[in-house]
Amino acid sequence: MTKIVSLKTVAHEAGVSIATASRVLGKSSHPVNSETASNVLKVAERLGYSPNALARAIVTKHSGLIGVLVGDNSDPYFATITHGIHTVAHQHGSLVMVCNTLRDPQTELDYLAILDSYHAEGILLVGGMLTYPGHQEKMTSIIERYIKNGGFVVTLTDHPSCSAAVTVDNYQASFDMAIFLTHLGHRRIGYLRGPANLSTSEKRERGFVDAMQAAGIPHRSISIVDGSFSVDMATQAMQELMSQPRPPTAVFTANDLNAIGCHIAASNIGLKVPEDVSIVGMDNIEPARYMIPPLTTVDIPMMELGKQAAARLFSLIEGKPVPPLTVLRHELVIRGSTAPPNQPLIPKYGRK
Repeated sequence: MTKIVSLKTVAHEAGVSIATASRVLGKSSHPVNSETASNVLKVAERLGYSPNALARAIVTKHSGLIGVLVGDNSDPYFATITHGIHTVAHQHGSLVMVCNTLRDPQTELDYLAILDSYHAEGILLVGGMLTYPGHQEKMTSIIERYIKNGGFVVTLTDHPSCSAAVTVDNYQASFDMAIFLTHLGHRRIGYLRGPANLSTSEKRERGFVDAMQAAGIPHRSISIVDGSFSVDMATQAMQELMSQPRPPTAVFTANDLNAIGCHIAASNIGLKVPEDVSIVGMDNIEPARYMIPPLTTVDIPMMELGKQAAARLFSLIEGKPVPPLTVLRHELVIRGSTAPPNQPLIPKYGRK
């Protein structure tokens, strides 16, 4: 086990008081003779002294810790945003603690309490707001108390009572992609929605439904099934959609992981993309461009979301003003997985 070198040991070896050693190693503004300071630094380096960050945080009330709550850190969407956060945090010399809530309301509340107990200087809420009954009120209470005690909270969605928000218009992004499909000529469209009780899922589904209404497509011509932001769930859902008597000519998925599952299912049941069915996603995660054919999707600027949210948080910590809301632009990325519809399909998959 590595022996921890204490400040007292450094002071003793350098022949100075603990207060003097602390001033030198803590980079205090209190004046210390240059020769003495140089000697303390040399002794600290020789002994392998490392300041106790937790002890310093208790004294200075600055932990240098940033908490990040994500819904599922195995999802490339969250991984890319977190990458952006880490990039900015490193520039500020801060430690990032990523907490994976698995979209569970109690876990989300527990992690907020843990970050508060660790004196995190700021918290980033990444991902859609959980909309379970009563949960929003509990979140609001915890966030308001944390901010009142000197912390800062920046969200990438619509959590109430936060210090600032950096987000995208999920409703409009979904609406725009759905309208694109209708402009290609698709009139029978399936939709794979995200997890229930998640604000991002609700906004994207509402954008799709409103686009269908705006395009004059009757409700009987659309099919909405659960995709749950999961490849496996999407594979099953796609098989369900394509086994209908009049299957959709296009399938819109609430995220790109769903679209990957739909591609797998289409291949399994002998359908070609986009000749037999067009498939579109949302987010533009890295694997989307490598699919065969490459996936048409909505580019959500995930890396930039992470960077800008982190930048806003550090500005707040440093006492600088920030805009309360920043909405980044989305963009349709048209690739090879979409085309105008062919003749109505005869189902190639179904129950016997």
